[in-house]
Amino acid sequence: MTKTTIAGPEPIAVQRGVSAAPAPATPIDPNFYETQYQQAQGEIAQTPWSLGAPNPALVSWLNAQATSLVRPGCRVVVVGCGLGDDAIELSHRGFDVTAFDLSPTAIQWAQQRFPQESQRFCVADVCSPPSHWRHRFDLVVDISTLSGVAPEHWAEMARGAADLLHPNGVMLIICAGRGDDEPAKPLDGPVSGPPYPLTADELRQLLACNGLTLIGELEDLMSDRSPPRRFFLGAFGRCG
Repeated sequence: MTKTTIAGPEPIAVQRGVSAAPAPATPIDPNFYETQYQQAQGEIAQTPWSLGAPNPALVSWLNAQATSLVRPGCRVVVVGCGLGDDAIELSHRGFDVTAFDLSPTAIQWAQQRFPQESQRFCVADVCSPPSHWRHRFDLVVDISTLSGVAPEHWAEMARGAADLLHPNGVMLIICAGRGDDEPAKPLDGPVSGPPYPLTADELRQLLACNGLTLIGELEDLMSDRSPPRRFFLGAFGRCG
């Protein structure tokens, strides 16, 4: 794996004047993130996982690697799109973008921020997406959505995202990462997650269970935020 420093999304517990949010009673509970977006009351700074700009790791990947893996103008879906910056970046590069989130407030907010492209955003659940989305997309983009739920839900989330992918498509995953010797959840402190970082092997195995294998290297990234946070970036395609 390569290792570098790049800006990345912040976890809910951050040191910038935003109160730490409580861990959800049910980590995949749709009301958890919806409540966070509602409580933000239109202030992006109150949603610490939102950058208010495209994810820098995504931008770097688009600049350096995307052209060799996906064709211009192909169908792209952004899983857990939040406030929409990543989807708009992809749209501005000429891709045919669909973006969805489980939170109605997040989608409404994204539509208000980008009114000229509001039709790209919709409310949906990656674990039970519309049936016509199955195997529809040439590029599936998951940024922090997989690591935004507890480990017991990783398999369900990975399966749902993989099911959106065209047989010849590519899935891009950017997720919170941890070393093999680190626990999946913090052992102490008021917040047990999200995020719930994955090890490199856990990420590979989750995707392998859905017929996907790593294309090239899994990048090992560190955010430039305080404190620094570790992220993995990997592109995956169908085995064989």
